[in-house]
Amino acid sequence: MTYLTTWAAEARPRLLEETTDLARIRAVLAEIAVRFERWPLA
Repeated sequence: MTYLTTWAAEARPRLLEETTDLARIRAVLAEIAVRFERWPLA
């Protein structure tokens, strides 16, 4: 399972988003030029 949380970078951090949706995780990470891949276990 993959789980992504994003937080505001403030003096008092607040949760912006939490998701396990793979399409959303890819989209969020692509915004900061991170490629997300999941590989099957052998």
